[in-house]
Amino acid sequence: DMPTSLPEGMVIGAVLKREDPRDAVLLHPRYHGSTDLADLPQGAVLGSSSVRRVAQLRRHFPHLQFESVRGNLNTRLNKLISSHHYAGLVLAAAGVHRMGWTDKISKIHYTGTMDVRCQFCGASRFQREQLNCCHNGKVLLPPLQGYPENLRLLFDADGAEGSNLRQNIRNYNSAFAFASFGANIRPPPGRGPYCFRLQNHTYHYASNLHADDPEERRYGQPYILETNETIQTIANVHENANCLVSVFLEHRTN
Repeated sequence: DMPTSLPEGMVIGAVLKREDPRDAVLLHPRYHGSTDLADLPQGAVLGSSSVRRVAQLRRHFPHLQFESVRGNLNTRLNKLISSHHYAGLVLAAAGVHRMGWTDKISKIHYTGTMDVRCQFCGASRFQREQLNCCHNGKVLLPPLQGYPENLRLLFDADGAEGSNLRQNIRNYNSAFAFASFGANIRPPPGRGPYCFRLQNHTYHYASNLHADDPEERRYGQPYILETNETIQTIANVHENANCLVSVFLEHRTN
């Protein structure tokens, strides 16, 4: 596994020859003879510890339930066989082949490429994906605006400032927010991306115009100061310790 972004100066120099990149479905013996996940009963549970596999399969087979299953492949297979809880497992086909379990595979699942384009908005989707991206053209989003030219040049720069901006981009963006969003976060069960649900009204935290000493200025309070003092105040916030004043100044002018 590789991180989503590589450290400065590091590159991927070589890649090994790839094994079977598809997903393998191993069904419980009670479903012997079944080959299509669409034929499994409503609410049948498939075990997978992969967020990507669950997300893709849930789009294709919304009638199924998905739960995390942990352990090495032997442990997972024992959980499948010894219990009637799981209807099947979804594993990397490469690992199943290497274990010599090719004969245990009920179905090879491959979502294919995202080569189906919406005729209204141009969004890409998989062949069997049922998602209605824009409700047949009823939802139209304006095109995204590009970076201001000087910020784009800074973001693409190879020097210390460009590198610092890329590494701390969220801190820079948050530093110039006039309000801060707050919510009660309830982590989802099992494994998955962090998320929270919004219900009823959405509120934003704001503040008085002047901070009470020695309280740090926050939200919109620094912006009643002269520009350089505003930048220095923001840069002195603990969360911005890794940010550069020179980059803050470039942000501020935009």
